[in-house]
Amino acid sequence: MPMTGAPKAMLYATDDNPRQILVTSALLQGFTFIFSVESLHLSYTGTLSADGNTLTGSFIVGNQSNALDFRRSIDTEPITVHGLEQLLFAAVGKSDAQVAMQIHGKRLTERLSTTRLTSLEVNIPRPEARQALIALANSSAFLDPPSDEIPSIETPDSSTQNQMLALVKDFVVRTVPRLPNFTATRTTTTYQRDLLRKELWQAVGLYHALVSYRDGQERQRSSEFEVAPGLSTQGEFGPILSVVMNDISKDNVAWSRWEYGKNGPLGVFRYRADVGHSHYKVENRLSGYVGEITIDPADGSIVRVALKADMEPANPFLVADMMIEYGPEVLGGRTYICPRTGVALSQGLRLQLLNSVAFTNYHLFHATTRILPEGKSTE
Repeated sequence: MPMTGAPKAMLYATDDNPRQILVTSALLQGFTFIFSVESLHLSYTGTLSADGNTLTGSFIVGNQSNALDFRRSIDTEPITVHGLEQLLFAAVGKSDAQVAMQIHGKRLTERLSTTRLTSLEVNIPRPEARQALIALANSSAFLDPPSDEIPSIETPDSSTQNQMLALVKDFVVRTVPRLPNFTATRTTTTYQRDLLRKELWQAVGLYHALVSYRDGQERQRSSEFEVAPGLSTQGEFGPILSVVMNDISKDNVAWSRWEYGKNGPLGVFRYRADVGHSHYKVENRLSGYVGEITIDPADGSIVRVALKADMEPANPFLVADMMIEYGPEVLGGRTYICPRTGVALSQGLRLQLLNSVAFTNYHLFHATTRILPEGKSTE
């Protein structure tokens, strides 16, 4: 899910005194990237590699030119979803630790869907390798799907696209206010890696919380010792959808592609909300964002929503992205669209944190009353 618009850049010092260095201007023309830092009287020109992993160039301070190359801090090998499936098939019989290290050494170039992840998990019951696979899959949540998950269907015309978006807005208006009072279990697995030390993903916590949704308000209760680090999210049961639909207009939404779904093709739209028109908050600050929304074109029901925050320099997070997948849940004999899984990715100057979230154990919340004959007691 690539971002569009003018590029932004920020330099970060990661020595004993971590700090931000404001980049005055940044320009990407083809594979040439140029930026300047007025406070340092510095300008830089570099060439971006085709895979986006390296930037080769030089910076000028005064009249002196010095070579300076950039590269991604995590040394991992790119792999497609099909390549990962082949790797795991060939890994049958290897030890848990061996398979885990093979997975940790990869970086997906395509999104590994929940469906394909589930099929791979069946053949990897061992804990270390399974944990590595889940972290790898979740870190790919904001990428485009592989080509074999994109059907060859003609792009709908503008009238049909507008009808789809109207169905989505109607779905949100009808669905969110009518959600019943219920509870659900939210399980969050947190992974962490230190980018400066080139660490691989490692699980650092497992947290459980009881989420209650009553009268349109979402509340969460967990042990005081179970506070998930990283980007904590809320609003999955409706507010996030309302925010996105409120921020979307015909001027900032565009058709992206079709995707295969369980019951037929799904439509995917991409959108952008500038900070001046955004209702999305990160660390209590409004943030612009780009994203995708995946819908069932038959009824406008939302299957997946993803948001990538366009972080302002003053925010302590460099990255604050979230993705939620929705599915049907039967509560009180009626079917509702509720969150199933989610991913939250955050990054500071050094640490990158990934929260993998699952929503389970949905229960309708209701009270039972009885009318007793006069003189009778419940004791």
